[in-house]
Amino acid sequence: MRREIKNGRYVFGGVQNQPLPSHRVDLNKSTIKVSFDSTPETKGPMTANACVEVHTSDGLEGTLTHLMIGTDTKAFAEDLRSMVGKSGVPTVLVGGDSNSNESIRLMYGLRKELVEKGFKVVASDLGGNCGRRSVLRKDDVEIEVEDYQHGTPVLRRKTLFFSK
Repeated sequence: MRREIKNGRYVFGGVQNQPLPSHRVDLNKSTIKVSFDSTPETKGPMTANACVEVHTSDGLEGTLTHLMIGTDTKAFAEDLRSMVGKSGVPTVLVGGDSNSNESIRLMYGLRKELVEKGFKVVASDLGGNCGRRSVLRKDDVEIEVEDYQHGTPVLRRKTLFFSK
């Protein structure tokens, strides 16, 4: 029987089943860690649609992680806190799809867990019906948003700042 994913749920032979299982993210494989002295900017690895990207920056070092729906947000926040090694690190969230229940759970669960682990979520561009590509720099995250709501895709740029 053919299995596919539709709206964040397994679909077997056209019948929707249970939500996607939560999975733990291996930060060593999925997180880009940068030193801004040697790497002034880092592009996100792919477009964030239903997924969410987490960007951190303390001005000296930063991280960029692209999270798929179904991510265990509590485990991710704990692992990122261990990797970063301190609390109060400014964090920016980008991505998500308001039309997907799994994506909505990812967006809200991620924000909640990051704040509980001591991260400072200072800016976000979440939800809607668009794709986003990002560039992480020490002071900001530049986003290129491709909006699909009006037929022909419309591109716009937006900058989210890490507050000091």
